[in-house]
Amino acid sequence: MSKKKKVNCIFCGGEPKKQNKEHIIPKWLLKLTGDENRIAYFGMKKENEEFPIPIADVDEISSREPSNPHRTFSFSSFKFPACKKCNDEFGILERETKPIVEKLVKNNTLQKENIPKLLDWLDKVRVGVWLGNLLLDKNAHNVKPKFAIKQRMGASDRVLMIRRIDGLSDGINLIGIDTYAFYTAPSVFCLRINEYLLYNMSSLFLLSKELGFPYYESAILDYETSHIDISLIKGTEKLKAPLPLIDSPGMSVKLYQPIFNPQTIGNDKELYSTNYIINNSLDYKNGQGDIFIGENTIRPMRKKEKIVFTKYNDLYPFCTEEKIVADVLNWQSWVLHDYFSKLDMKNLTKDQKEICLEQHEKAISQNEKYRKKANQVDFYKSINLAKTISEILK
Repeated sequence: MSKKKKVNCIFCGGEPKKQNKEHIIPKWLLKLTGDENRIAYFGMKKENEEFPIPIADVDEISSREPSNPHRTFSFSSFKFPACKKCNDEFGILERETKPIVEKLVKNNTLQKENIPKLLDWLDKVRVGVWLGNLLLDKNAHNVKPKFAIKQRMGASDRVLMIRRIDGLSDGINLIGIDTYAFYTAPSVFCLRINEYLLYNMSSLFLLSKELGFPYYESAILDYETSHIDISLIKGTEKLKAPLPLIDSPGMSVKLYQPIFNPQTIGNDKELYSTNYIINNSLDYKNGQGDIFIGENTIRPMRKKEKIVFTKYNDLYPFCTEEKIVADVLNWQSWVLHDYFSKLDMKNLTKDQKEICLEQHEKAISQNEKYRKKANQVDFYKSINLAKTISEILK
């Protein structure tokens, strides 16, 4: 009898204690957007090795029609192993996020005080979907996760851009979760909740330089651990557009938050002991910068500021299925390029450098290929935009 492979908690990454299961897409969100047991697309089937771990509802998931190239099952089946303690802890996050999302969807409003919690939740969903897909795909891309949800939630600079499109039917779409770029670096995805498209990005010091915070220009990579050793540079303490390379018209709002937690900044704490950093932080002690808003002109949000979202319709060119998918692909490529351009690989062997270069070039080139074919897919007829990427892969 073959020995079962080790099961890891999707939250902490350790062996689950008093194991139960976590719904990556929570039940409250499923109910808000339709039938919680509806069938959805979760990318293309990928056959590589024996299914890595015994997850919940594996029989249902594995009983798909063999001739169907798409991975389809109910949203309620998309759940994975977790420690009871971790699940209880993150259950608090779900309970606190639920009224925020409900108010966004039903009342078209979002208050500043709720944005950090929403960003934490998006970190949880983004990384959770990545880990879940690695398990379902039998690690077809040979990715070895070095972290779980807990290690990445609130750990890096974060972006949230929201586009509201009038007339979209109720439902959920997970956009960009089936690309090679996302498998190698789960930094960018889009979550559609009914009429709202939430474009979420997170990467180490992604926004810090443009927001006037300390930043880095070079990082020494440890190939075995994927750890990078950085030396931070004093911030300019001036604001400019954080995302100058990304064409993203039609966003109802663009929000940014720099992160400088103690684990990230290491021995460079003195660079953050300035009035500019202190005055532009929500939680200075725990390394949470303020919430900034804007596109060409950037400013910190006012304390009680409330966002009301502009509504667009599908007559606008940026509301087409091609543009929606292309946006995510472009941002994935941009974040990867930003990170890779700063890597110092002097400590890597020749073979290790070649592997890194090959992975980077593959991710960028495949995203370009997908982007060019994105207009072949009908967004309004797909159950889930994960299918969009799946169709492109044909």
